[in-house]
Amino acid sequence: MRPSRVAVEITYALTVVLGVAAVVAALVLIRLTPDRRTDFSIFYRSALAWRMGGTMYPADHVNLNPPAVVVAYAPLTYVSTQTAQTIFTLLGVGCVIVSSRWISKAIPRTPSLVLASIVLAVDAGWINLWLQQEGLLLMLIVTAAWIADREHRDLSAGGWAGLAIYAKPFLAVLILYWVWRRRWRRIAATFATGSVLLLVGAALAGPAAYGSWWRSLGLAPAPYAPLNASLLGLWSRTFFGSEFAPALIREPLAVLITAWTVSLVALLWVIVRRIAADRDNVDRTWALVLMGSLLASPLGWIYYLPIVAGPLLGCVGGFISWACVWVSLGILLIFRSEVLVALHTSAMGAIVLGSIHFWVLLLIFIAALMGVPESRNRLGRFADDERTFDAELAEP
Repeated sequence: MRPSRVAVEITYALTVVLGVAAVVAALVLIRLTPDRRTDFSIFYRSALAWRMGGTMYPADHVNLNPPAVVVAYAPLTYVSTQTAQTIFTLLGVGCVIVSSRWISKAIPRTPSLVLASIVLAVDAGWINLWLQQEGLLLMLIVTAAWIADREHRDLSAGGWAGLAIYAKPFLAVLILYWVWRRRWRRIAATFATGSVLLLVGAALAGPAAYGSWWRSLGLAPAPYAPLNASLLGLWSRTFFGSEFAPALIREPLAVLITAWTVSLVALLWVIVRRIAADRDNVDRTWALVLMGSLLASPLGWIYYLPIVAGPLLGCVGGFISWACVWVSLGILLIFRSEVLVALHTSAMGAIVLGSIHFWVLLLIFIAALMGVPESRNRLGRFADDERTFDAELAEP
């Protein structure tokens, strides 16, 4: 049974309203709370310090961006912090809109404005606006690399991937995938781009800046932080606890490392087997590799989830796969990070509610793993039916 055209249009309209409301709320927050602590304020101070000849990586605030990325923020330091925040927020929104347009052209399932609104409305996108993080900018870079890869444009795919990996090294697992597929031109382009960025960072900030950046990685937030959706985050909450909740089962570091290692091996085994069984499905490969990177990274922050939007849309299909996606979106729409980061709960609550982002990532991973794009199911046909109605109405 097809959903009515009116139902489709109402759903799309409500989705766009939610997306616009998220952007408006973010801009209002900037005006009403100019002194609110955000991640962008850290990036801004580091870039300003570099421009003024100061210390790029001071010990009082942690900036995990490599030197060339920090320098890229320097133009924003010529305006006030509040104005820079507004520009950065609008830049992130623009990246989502452009990325969604590219995705909709490659995977014509959902109108680009609707897709962009979903990304901005759910918590994984909204937390980028709330914290003014870089996940939305990274979405554009990763989407460009994915599209170039599926279109067999080696230099472009490698170039965009090199930029993404330099900015966020946990994405380096893409190189291992291309090694497995013997995509040497893409690997060469990736290393060439990364090398250029390394040299640019060293030339502008000095070679010693990389030593400071490396030391700053040791000052990163603890893995049990609520926004950490990785496996290590889950095991840290389980065995160590935090200031937010006690440990569910108090165990020494050796037990945590063992559990983490076993889960990483299991994750890798599942990904390799699924990719090997479906070698030609670029969308599934990218979805699993990106999701695996977030789950395996010691700091798999939930605000990086938008980078998976394109590959996930390309490989999702079948009732189980779509059900996992819709449940995940529902959770991300209801549970908001700005509440979770201040939530103190019991040990079990830390595993269930405090690790809600991990469970979302796991559900989306299952959606990519189980997806059968060629299946024609009611959930997967929702957007296709809307286009069918348009074609039918256009007939004379």
